[in-house]
Amino acid sequence: MTQNEISVLKKEVEHLLAMEEIGKLPATYCHAVDTKDIERLMAIFSDDAQVNSRTLNFDIKGKNDLHNWFTTTPFMLPVSRHKIANLLISVKGKVATGEAYYMFSGEVAEVPTEVEGRYRYEFRKIGGAWKIMHLEIEPTSPVPSVQ
Repeated sequence: MTQNEISVLKKEVEHLLAMEEIGKLPATYCHAVDTKDIERLMAIFSDDAQVNSRTLNFDIKGKNDLHNWFTTTPFMLPVSRHKIANLLISVKGKVATGEAYYMFSGEVAEVPTEVEGRYRYEFRKIGGAWKIMHLEIEPTSPVPSVQ
């Protein structure tokens, strides 16, 4: 192999590894929310992360505020199951974007509930690991009140 071929192969392997690592972040998010594993949830976000939803009217910035929100929000329901599908990822160096459809089922005020929508992500490689730096949550079906 020539040096050029080795260089191209190395870039392709790095890209595939990035896609694999990034692809695990949305699934980790869903599992951590469903199991109420706040430590695992916080580990996948950058320190300056943002989670927002125009539809649900919230915008949380910074890991400390995210931690507080995830531990006090009514969106952390006693029973929840998230499923994600059709994950698309685009990697450009140490940043990436992605989106996926989500299906949520759980109980809101002890009433079985299902909500569908789209997650939009921005990822960044920090200290050798990919993190979520922005998560936008946009339901596409009616959302019951969780107050």
